Amino acid sequence: MNIVDDVFSKVMGIRWVAYLIIFCLVVIAISNFTVSVKKLWENASDFFESLKSNELSDEELLIKTQGIAQELLDFYYQNQL
Repeated sequence: MNIVDDVFSKVMGIRWVAYLIIFCLVVIAISNFTVSVKKLWENASDFFESLKSNELSDEELLIKTQGIAQELLDFYYQNQL
C-alpha cells in the first residue's frame, strides 16, 4: 500500500499532471454540455414543427369555433333549470 501511495503522490506532485487532469475534465464537461444543448435544440425544433403542422387556416378555425359555440348553446338550453 505504501508503494502505491508513494507512486501516486510522486505523480500528483508533478504540476503538469494536475493541469492535464483538469484540462481533461474541462473538455469532458464542455463536450457533455454541447451534446445536451444539441439534444435540447433537436427536441425544441421538433416541438415547434409539430405546432406548425397543427395550425388551422382562418376558414377552418371559424367553422370549428362556430360548431363549438353551437354545441355550447345546445348544452346550455338542454340543461337549463
